[in-house]
Amino acid sequence: MTSSTPGPAGTTTSPEADFDPLVLGRRIRHLRRRRGWTLAELSGAVGRPVPYLSQLENGHVEPKLGLLGRIAAALDVTSAELLDPTPPDRRSELEIALTRAQDDPRYRELGLPPLKVSSRVPDEVLEHLVGLWRALEAAHADRGRHGGVDSARRANIALRAEMRARDNHFPEIEEVARRALDAAGYAGTGPVSERVLTEMAAWLGFRIERVAQMPRSARSITDTRDRIIYIPDRGGLRVRQARSVVLQTLGHFALEHRETRDFADYLRQRIESNYFAAAVLAPEEPAVAFLREARDAEDISVEDLKELFYISYEMAAHRFTNLATVHLDLPVHFLRTDSEGVIDKAYENDGLVFPAADDGGLE
Repeated sequence: MTSSTPGPAGTTTSPEADFDPLVLGRRIRHLRRRRGWTLAELSGAVGRPVPYLSQLENGHVEPKLGLLGRIAAALDVTSAELLDPTPPDRRSELEIALTRAQDDPRYRELGLPPLKVSSRVPDEVLEHLVGLWRALEAAHADRGRHGGVDSARRANIALRAEMRARDNHFPEIEEVARRALDAAGYAGTGPVSERVLTEMAAWLGFRIERVAQMPRSARSITDTRDRIIYIPDRGGLRVRQARSVVLQTLGHFALEHRETRDFADYLRQRIESNYFAAAVLAPEEPAVAFLREARDAEDISVEDLKELFYISYEMAAHRFTNLATVHLDLPVHFLRTDSEGVIDKAYENDGLVFPAADDGGLE
């Protein structure tokens, strides 16, 4: 429709504002059939050809206001009744719903042939088709709400599979860590000192500063403009923790990480920076030499690895999984649970079966 009428405060309102061609068409068809008229009889009454009126009833054209008035008069109803935004009956409601569904890009992606919504399609078929489409819409909306969770789960599963395939050993990161240690003057044995850590930061263009009153939620803050890594003072972050925190930050720069695009990128970068920190704090060459000696003596202990390099027990366990299979030919598994036994971190290449969902995600 093309006309408009004056509205309050000098504005104009258009009948098109709430106008739905599909609903209007079905209302005209319903009222015509209720009167017992054919399209030809309505055509004679309003002076418009049958093909045009057929298009109108199917929602493909919009009548001008004058024609709408003539149709209303011919069918003995008001224009307001024709423009009622509700479908006239259940059949019309289903026809409208299926027509709209077939116009939806998601429906078209299904690759189904178009279905002409004619009077020959039984009501029960329409009910089934519309019901199926609404179920698909609901599932799509649910995926939208939980898409972040699903993508995170898929990223975790994919990364765990890659780690298993590589025996949790990343030689390219080991090499970056070795170069950084050489540049920082690491002696080649024993724990990495704060001096070595400071030299390594300088080699990567950073300096480390301890500060008081860091936010409780932050273990470090990196000033990328002035190239400063701030960490809490010794009362807030002990030496063992401080080394790990600084190296995880430096790892992003040593490994030339870029801005993440999605959760999978974020997860990979986090894993890689943690790996870098462990590869620096328990360097591959002395760690492997120690583990081989312990294996030959049949006295391998993660606790001893922890003490030798002054690292946390968890890092020592992780580091053991990095080196055991590649260098000692020992398949292993790693498992961390909460106080109730729920798994929150796991790795295996020894065939141990963890509780998992059908998609491989840990439960």
